[in-house]
Amino acid sequence: MNEIVNIFGEASTKDLINGLRMKPRYDESSLVGMYFYIEEGKTIQTSYKTTIEELKSKTSDSLSNDDLLDKVKKEIIYLKNNINNISDINISKELTNVIVRLGTQLYDNAATKEKIHNFESDFWFKRLRDLIHNDQAKTRKQFMRLATYWYVLIEFEGYSEEEVVQVLASNKSKMKEIVEKWNVKHFSDFIEKVHYIASTKQIEHFIKIIKSSSATDEVKEELINKLLTSNILDTWF
Repeated sequence: MNEIVNIFGEASTKDLINGLRMKPRYDESSLVGMYFYIEEGKTIQTSYKTTIEELKSKTSDSLSNDDLLDKVKKEIIYLKNNINNISDINISKELTNVIVRLGTQLYDNAATKEKIHNFESDFWFKRLRDLIHNDQAKTRKQFMRLATYWYVLIEFEGYSEEEVVQVLASNKSKMKEIVEKWNVKHFSDFIEKVHYIASTKQIEHFIKIIKSSSATDEVKEELINKLLTSNILDTWF
């Protein structure tokens, strides 16, 4: 259990153990895997489906599926009964992997929700989202240029949002002067390059998600091929 404690901390590890639940997964009458989930207040916080093969180790390879199910149940009961001595608990590598997976999903989700909340209350997030929703740009490059110009006007020149809309919008010569002063095109092109490179890393992550999904190999290959050939970085809908 030290591996799990080192990742999530003792308090969070105890929360994971307290909330850990498991149900067998059957295909007709055959046990095909297990459904692990974290429950809090009768609400499932996160879940993970495993196959029988994922839960077998060298020592349990000879066990029948039903015996393996019984073994996992006993491990979970043992965990819960000894939760106050987690540093002294030893469990199978397979169950350890499941708990790490659940913990990563749970705490990453919580962190993501906090990020989204912070984004949604941020001035620039709201303005950039409005630019998208109001269809102010027809291409990605136009959007980058427009967003950069707004940023320069408000953050560098000190104009308020109201002044930009009601005063500057009708003063073409002043707008041109500011564009040239701050070399908005060059600034925007640099931001676009940063976005492009960062987006490629996101695509790599999408591919990892697809590869680790429960989809068939055929479906995985189809999705990855579509992702790589769709020119997603330059496509603007």
